[in-house]
Parts: sequence; C-alpha cells; structure tokens
Amino acid sequence: MPMVLIEDFEEYAAKHGGEYVKSRGWLLFGDGARCDEKFEIRHQPPSDPTELLKSRREYVQSRLRRAESNFRAVKNEVLEQAQLATSFANLPGPPPSAPQELRRLQAIVEQHRSDLAVIEAELDKTPEAQRQRRREADLQERQTAIAKLVDELESIEI
Repeated sequence: MPMVLIEDFEEYAAKHGGEYVKSRGWLLFGDGARCDEKFEIRHQPPSDPTELLKSRREYVQSRLRRAESNFRAVKNEVLEQAQLATSFANLPGPPPSAPQELRRLQAIVEQHRSDLAVIEAELDKTPEAQRQRRREADLQERQTAIAKLVDELESIEI
C-alpha cells in the first residue's frame, strides 16, 4: 500500500513563495496559488495564462489595498500625535523617524502599484481583453450612429 504524504500549510506556503494575503476567505499567493483559510481547499496556480494573470492581479491588488490602508493609518496617527502635541504640552509629538517611515510605506505602495501596472499591461494583451475592446468599440460606434440618426430625425420638421 503506497504511503500518502500530507502537505502541511508551511510546506504549501513555502512551495508557493511564502508570502500570502487574505482576501474574501482565501489565502492568495503571488504565484497564483490559493487555499481557504482552514487549509481544506487548495488550488495550484492556474495553467491558463490569462487566469494566472488574473490570480496574480488579485494577489497584488490585495497587497496594494493593505499597503495603502497601512500608509493612511500611520500617517493619520502621526499627524494626530503632532496636533495633540501642539495642543497639550505634556504630550510627545510624533517620533523624528516618522517621515522616514512614511516614505518607506509610500515606496511599498508605489512598488505594488508598479507591479499591478505590469500585470494589467499583460492582461491588456490577452485575446479576451482584445475582444472586450472590440465589443466596446463596436458599442460606441453603434451608439454614435444612433445618436446621429436621432439628430437627423429630430431636425426633420413639417
């Protein structure tokens, strides 16, 4: 009888890059893999290139949202500390390292935005995206033609 090996979460995570983010009940990995929070359902990265890009986009979007939220929270906290320190002499102001920390968090946000832009550019090249752009262009063309026809019809008077 063959031995069944069970992969634990740490092995699974390491195999898929280690870092993950939580999004809508899933743990998402940068390589496109995902598993549920209970580690009962595991999905390997999609084999379809477009689906893989979509999975990677969801991961980066989640990281970006988390980084933006963290940046805003830290910035609001240090600004509030500064405001309180100006109002109450016994309260300390923000630490001198606050601007450096905000710049560090800003750089993280910018990196995630850059990563997302690369993925979005790749997704724009997919056949699915090209078909969608053609559908949108056709719809716009149709709407323009109908608007011209309506203008012409409305201009005809007795």
